[in-house]
Amino acid sequence: MVEHGNQQIDRDQVLRDLESFCNQDRQTQKVIRQCICRDGTRVELPVFVNHFWLRGQRAGSSIHRVAYRGMFSPLLARFFIEGLSRPGDIVYDPYMGRGTVPIEAALLRRVPFGTDANPLSKLIVEPRLKPQRASTVNGRIRWFDMEFE
Repeated sequence: MVEHGNQQIDRDQVLRDLESFCNQDRQTQKVIRQCICRDGTRVELPVFVNHFWLRGQRAGSSIHRVAYRGMFSPLLARFFIEGLSRPGDIVYDPYMGRGTVPIEAALLRRVPFGTDANPLSKLIVEPRLKPQRASTVNGRIRWFDMEFE
């Protein structure tokens, strides 16, 4: 167990959930990789292999339907957000792209926080996290007051 604010997160349970994940009748494979740290310390890390990111898995909420290079599965983001945080926690994504992680975090009642080197990301994500009221949108449309012949 790991203390996380007032909550406890069972890392072993998260690892068991990863290992037991089954996709299209394909069981997850667990491989142990040995890494050597800069100080020479050897660390064994579990690596889980499966199709975690198929086209069909990218579905999720309709709010994710924005094309963006490098996008990944909302279901995968949801899996880790649910397993590693609790409602009210801040979930940070340093490479938010089209906003998969911040949007899933918001849908799961976490506090979404993200950054990206591409300024387009903010333009894509912000309107989906802070949608405008219909009256505001209608007012802005009327502001143009265009007439077509």
